[in-house]
Amino acid sequence: MLRPSESLRGYALACNNDGRVIHLHPTFGQFLLLLHAFYNMDTNSVELTYNDGSVLTIDCEEVENHYDVTNGQMADLDWLLYNAPMEYASLVLSGEMENYLKGPALHGMED
Repeated sequence: MLRPSESLRGYALACNNDGRVIHLHPTFGQFLLLLHAFYNMDTNSVELTYNDGSVLTIDCEEVENHYDVTNGQMADLDWLLYNAPMEYASLVLSGEMENYLKGPALHGMED
């Protein structure tokens, strides 16, 4: 399971010509095509499935604890988890989650 304290910036994110997301695995140096991303409510995690059969699991509670999110930020993250888990995963893997959380709230809910 991937936690925010682990090295996430080694993952390169790109889109191929047909718009599908490709990750460059930092250890193996190979490109992996992201086939499927979904939020697993039972484990509070986002699971990413790649073309080689591997699965990367992002622990959402660890992400929330690492960034010490507010209630307003939590509402935004919950919306991403339920409606756009691939975008949530991309924010975590690219290291852009902190910048995203510093931006304006998307749902108007303030602390």
